[in-house]
Amino acid sequence: MNNLLLSINWNPNPELFNLFGISIRYYGLLWAIGIFFAYIVVHYQYRDKKIDEKKFEPLFFYCFFGILIGCLAYQIHIVLIPARICK
Repeated sequence: MNNLLLSINWNPNPELFNLFGISIRYYGLLWAIGIFFAYIVVHYQYRDKKIDEKKFEPLFFYCFFGILIGCLAYQIHIVLIPARICK
């Protein structure tokens, strides 16, 4: 078991690949995939329940920007502020 843990690369390269000079990282790619699948699932649910699709687009954009603002607020509040206090 100990040899197995020693064989894991605990510090992998965060860059998945480079596309025309833009580095694509695992974290960003997983966010994009998650939001894409959320879009597909919720769009399917709207069609299944016969809800007007004019309501779907604004809701999706509000949720998308809410997620981004929430992530930024988390980054500032939990990660950056304590790091400055501990210095």
